[in-house]
Amino acid sequence: MKLGVFQFSPAFGDKTGNLERIAKVLESAGERIPRGKRANPNVSSFADRRSPSRAAGELQSFSRRVPSRIKAGRAGSLPQAKGAPVRTGYATHRGIPRQSAGKLQKAEGNLVVLPELCTTGYQFLSRMEAFDQSEPVPGGRTTEILSGICRDRGLFLVFGMAERCGDDCFNSAVLIGPEGWIGTYRKAHLFWDEKLWFSPGTEGFPVFNLGFASVGLMVCFDWIFPEAARSLALSGADIICHPSNLVLPYCPDAMITRSIENRVFTATANRTGAEKRGGSDRLVFIGSSQITDPSGEVLVRMGREEEGLSSVRIDPLRARDKRITPKNHLWEDRKADLYTLHPCTEKNGS
Repeated sequence: MKLGVFQFSPAFGDKTGNLERIAKVLESAGERIPRGKRANPNVSSFADRRSPSRAAGELQSFSRRVPSRIKAGRAGSLPQAKGAPVRTGYATHRGIPRQSAGKLQKAEGNLVVLPELCTTGYQFLSRMEAFDQSEPVPGGRTTEILSGICRDRGLFLVFGMAERCGDDCFNSAVLIGPEGWIGTYRKAHLFWDEKLWFSPGTEGFPVFNLGFASVGLMVCFDWIFPEAARSLALSGADIICHPSNLVLPYCPDAMITRSIENRVFTATANRTGAEKRGGSDRLVFIGSSQITDPSGEVLVRMGREEEGLSSVRIDPLRARDKRITPKNHLWEDRKADLYTLHPCTEKNGS
């Protein structure tokens, strides 16, 4: 399968313009690759340091139509399919059966990860402003537009957006595919002023079986809590999709550790540029979107100001092998009875 990260600088409040920029890359011009044609196994880079518009028309080799067996869900429900239960952030649903190694090797899929809050920009000035920019999922305009692109191009897409549910607003990551909405994760660990704009997610860290790979979701600042990635790995994630708006410099290297300690692929899609609105501090985003493999190798790392889509062909089966040495296994050697998570009882965290 191909795994990609799309890095760009959303314009604050210009949802239409941001969607057009995303669509211009995802709805590439040119001829479709014929069914069955093998893609180049090497890393593909569609990045353009000068302008993201140049990337438009270059995604065709990335977005070959693939069959999907995921059924789109309705509002308030999760997609239903036959097979073993898959734990998700909202509930338990019947996911695609876990395939044998041979069948999984033959499966194809193309998955792109976009940044956190990629349609609205980041620096809201109030909870009301965030709520006004939010949309329901599924059924909102953003989900419908991007689902149409996924249907036309056979893509699976993870993107960050402000989600409205009743009177609450969440910083969410949404997973969609050729048949529409698949699932949503609501960010649990809110960063800085996000605590003023959003409600924290409380449903846990979801994993979705797409047939060709099992995909887990987390958002930006979740990276600093190793329990988040470990929860996804223990729930069977082969790939951790990580929409982000990173301003701290540590995450790209930390995600290498998350890959090693869980033996999973990670795809961190960050944004570029800066925002300063009202009297708030100026935020400079670090770019550096990347994909790492279960051994900690950085397969893709973009520049701080680079914009565009970069992708690499991966084998999700590698994440199913949890052997560290011939005599050590990541899960079998765990001593879960010795691990105690104590609640923090003091403000200073001591």
